[in-house]
Amino acid sequence: MALAAIGAVSCKKDDGPKSVAGTWEGNWGSGYDPPSYFEKWDLEKGGDLKAFFPDGTVYAVGSWDQDGEEIEVHYTTVYDSYHYTFTGTYDEGDDEIKGEWEDSDEPVYRGTFEMQRQ
Repeated sequence: MALAAIGAVSCKKDDGPKSVAGTWEGNWGSGYDPPSYFEKWDLEKGGDLKAFFPDGTVYAVGSWDQDGEEIEVHYTTVYDSYHYTFTGTYDEGDDEIKGEWEDSDEPVYRGTFEMQRQ
C-alpha cells in the first residue's frame, strides 16, 4: 500500500496556475502614481474581454491571453478607439494580477495596475 501511495503522489501532474477567466476589479495608475483609477474586466473563456465603467457600461472590448502566470490584455475603447496593452503576473495564492499598462499607439503613456478576482 505504501508503494501505491508513493506512486500516486509521484505521478501527480502540475498543471500550472488556474485560468484567469472571470470577473476582475481593481485600479490603474498613470506614470509613477499608485493605482487609484477604477478598472473592471470580464475575461471570457476563449479569450474575449470587456472592460467596464463603474456604472457597468462597457467602455472597451478586446482580448486576453494567459501563459502560465503571465497575462496579457489588449483592448480598444469603444468611444474614441484608444488601444491599450496590460501585461501582468497572476498570483494564484492572492488571486490577483499585477503589472504594467501602456497606450499601444503612444507608449510614453504608461503606468501600473492591480486587479483582484471578484
